[in-house]
Amino acid sequence: MGDIALLRQDFVRPRRSRGAPKRAKAEAAVADLFDDAVEASPPPRAAPAGARDREAPLGCLAGAALAPRFHSWRGASGRRYICSVFPVREDAELGGLPEFDDAIALAVSRDGRGRRRRVAVLDLSWRDGRFAGDIQAAGEALGAGACEWHIHLLAEDGEARRAAIADIAS
Repeated sequence: MGDIALLRQDFVRPRRSRGAPKRAKAEAAVADLFDDAVEASPPPRAAPAGARDREAPLGCLAGAALAPRFHSWRGASGRRYICSVFPVREDAELGGLPEFDDAIALAVSRDGRGRRRRVAVLDLSWRDGRFAGDIQAAGEALGAGACEWHIHLLAEDGEARRAAIADIAS
């Protein structure tokens, strides 16, 4: 009976030497991905001068297959907004603006070097399958060369969404 207990103890013993660094790296990546969704996160740091429209891919996804599907933007406050990226579809109404309700949409264009530029920030609302947001602003964004929709889904309510829109747009 004693041998079985020793075998069982060896079987369930955690392997700290190999698993702990991977687990810490994974936890850091998840924290990086959702840093603005965590209630206990530190207050946003001030944005560097001239970095109002600062954008960046998610470092935790660098080199991964999902990397092109996510992007982050910093508002004037320095707060980071994680977005899902969708291509503009020229053959679809409103450029294929995704039908997420109560979200934020950034219309984004790219220059010749592939650098992203925010064209517009929209309050994304749909009611009964119809866009309930500012149709004129969406059309102007498409006319200004928007080729991607960056959708931020983590604003908790209307007040938080309006504050985030003001932060990103300023």
